[in-house]
Amino acid sequence: MILPKKCGGVGMRDASYANTALLGNLIWDLVQGSRKLWVQVLSSRYLCDTSVFEEVAKPNSFSLWRRILNPRYELQGGFSFNVGNSSTLVWFEDWSGHGMLGKHLPFVHISDSPLTLKDLIKEGQWNIAGLSTPLPEPVRQRLLDIVPVTNVNLQDHWIWKPSSIGVYYAFDAYAWLCRSQTQILPSDSWQWIWKLEAPKKVWSRLDALALLGFTAATVKDWVHTQVQGQHSLLFVAAIWGLWRWNVMVIGDKDWSVDYVVRWIHREHKDYEAWLTKQGSDDDSSRVRWTLPSPGLVKLYTNGAFSDIHGCMSMGGLVRDDSGNWVAGFIAGSSGGNTLMAEILAIKLELQLLLELNIQSDICDQG
Repeated sequence: MILPKKCGGVGMRDASYANTALLGNLIWDLVQGSRKLWVQVLSSRYLCDTSVFEEVAKPNSFSLWRRILNPRYELQGGFSFNVGNSSTLVWFEDWSGHGMLGKHLPFVHISDSPLTLKDLIKEGQWNIAGLSTPLPEPVRQRLLDIVPVTNVNLQDHWIWKPSSIGVYYAFDAYAWLCRSQTQILPSDSWQWIWKLEAPKKVWSRLDALALLGFTAATVKDWVHTQVQGQHSLLFVAAIWGLWRWNVMVIGDKDWSVDYVVRWIHREHKDYEAWLTKQGSDDDSSRVRWTLPSPGLVKLYTNGAFSDIHGCMSMGGLVRDDSGNWVAGFIAGSSGGNTLMAEILAIKLELQLLLELNIQSDICDQG
């Protein structure tokens, strides 16, 4: 029932995971040290110098407090501490999720007392060789098991790793908790296509494509068979129509199976009509791409936001003055909006240009 549709399930939400993800908002407030009144009261009453991930709820604790703590172990793997440009003390502040490390040591050498996290990290790795403080093996191993996350442009703070922006959202947490369920089928398997009932109905209505090529082992083989076949234009129209129907970033939102099939056939006829005009002198329907000036490149970016799925998608490509492909990228992120998606697409494209050491360019943002 709770398996994703692409894995043959019904796609219903797992109530237990959903509840854990929602309670995670409260854990997020606690680790962030929010100034909300309830956080201040409960933290001073129960946590003191103990991490929320280490706190053991006592039988006589407030029942609400015990319920808040219930999901913390399931979510702990998604939390991490970002080391920025602040001065979080290594031994006397809780940054590891295991409480203050100093409480687990026999003593802290006076020369190591003022050490901050950024002092102890070198080139993304822990630099503990020069410490004067003896580290018991459990503490040493616990420290080495933590992968340092650094961003010197930000303050020291807790982040939610599954999110691209580091902020906890119940939507991200639910997807992260369900990650094991989405790995049931190999990523290159095409069989999940048949598990989606609505697209299956569409494929069966396209007579020329009904079962053609579905004996292929992978998506790559299946697509290759279709593109090289005699019904390649119909196949392209079907892929485009199903993508629009599924993502619904653009166009109508209430398409029926009959409407999708009609739309695909209409699109197919347009493709055939366009190809027929290729040999004529009528250029009115052709889309032209203008080459950039010699020595320059032209780049295109686009970003979109899906209200249904609550996520953004970005993409872009770079072409040289001969029209040849230079580089490209695709990316996605949960949350956001259309404007943010467009801005992130431009940012990622500019980062790509810097990596390619391209100094001058023409930008066309689609």
